[in-house]
Amino acid sequence: MFGEYKNWLVELDDDGIVLLTINREEYKNSLDTQTIAELDEILEQVQADDAVKAVVITGAGRVFGIGAHIPEILAGKDKAQSKELSASGQKIFTRLERLGKPSAAAINGLFCLGGSFELALCCTFRVASKRARLGLPEVTLGVIPGYGGTQRLPKFLGIARAKEMILTGEPIRAERAFELGPLNELCEAGTEVDAAKKLLKKVLKNAPLATAKASLAIDKSFELPIEKGLDAEATLFSEVRMTKDAEEGLKSNLENRKPNFTGK
Repeated sequence: MFGEYKNWLVELDDDGIVLLTINREEYKNSLDTQTIAELDEILEQVQADDAVKAVVITGAGRVFGIGAHIPEILAGKDKAQSKELSASGQKIFTRLERLGKPSAAAINGLFCLGGSFELALCCTFRVASKRARLGLPEVTLGVIPGYGGTQRLPKFLGIARAKEMILTGEPIRAERAFELGPLNELCEAGTEVDAAKKLLKKVLKNAPLATAKASLAIDKSFELPIEKGLDAEATLFSEVRMTKDAEEGLKSNLENRKPNFTGK
């Protein structure tokens, strides 16, 4: 059914739960355009295959993911390129959010940051090890979240807490994320996938059409349509990307040094 992918491992179990593992351990599971495009192809198959009942997403190795692939962000030399990078990722993440089948992010390891956290926010549920750190550190690199973070995080935290996370760029501990709301469950390291599947099985015992419609009804209650907010985010992302501070912040990350922001 599923083919082989460069950046994903795909495994379907006997309960109809497909495990998707981001397989870019050498890049700390950063999300480049190929990884996101492959996810889109996988999700298309998930939607079409009645044998697939639910989805778990996790990361290979010691981290769930550190976010978008910085060299690709740096490669966007004009607003149009930068907006397209943001908008294309948003579109695929929204496909996960509206999959019509329950999903869970099994947040393993130490970090779930930036675009990887934005990916997790699109899942129906989120389970994390107690040692995990979650956050949107984009402003520390001179840019802003571009895969839906500014639109989705406030729905979990409220505006004040979301602004605190996004504007400080500081990650929070899994225990704090559980208290605030983004995490559904905490578990011991190494048990994240099992915990995610256990949660999904509770949903799968119920009528699939009913659970799908109930989830949709909940999502509908938060509109303003997210498309408008996502378009605004992508536009602002492209504008900020063209600043000197963004160039400095992104390069300093690759060069493992502190950025020198000038406000330009």
